[in-house]
Amino acid sequence: MKKAATCAIVIVALMVTVGCGSTKVYNTDKTVIYKSTMYNVSNVTQYSSKLEAKTTEGEAVDLTNYDKTRFNAFVGEQGTVMVQSLILMDEKTIVYQSATPKKYSEFDKMGKNLASAMDQIAKFMKDKKKTQLNLK
Repeated sequence: MKKAATCAIVIVALMVTVGCGSTKVYNTDKTVIYKSTMYNVSNVTQYSSKLEAKTTEGEAVDLTNYDKTRFNAFVGEQGTVMVQSLILMDEKTIVYQSATPKKYSEFDKMGKNLASAMDQIAKFMKDKKKTQLNLK
């Protein structure tokens, strides 16, 4: 009788622990919050960024790969320009920062801030446990 009871306890214990394993499946939506706006990024397939300015004629110019010489020439030609750092996620665009940099160092800082934000997003998307990122 004791053997049967012990055997029954072992079988019940095995049945209870069969479903327990170290493999975890995380199936939750990922969101990015920036300036009080929440973006669902769970299904985003492509992330990119760019620094963009509008000319006096209203044309958008991609300044992403501009060095000091090109930037200074562009500002000298256009005068004061509004530069936006953009995070592009498939069809969504987040204006990460807008400024009118007067010096290349200000423009370069915008680029570094944007690169840092993109690094944060990349790390966040790789982490299966995290569900929300607050960009600053």
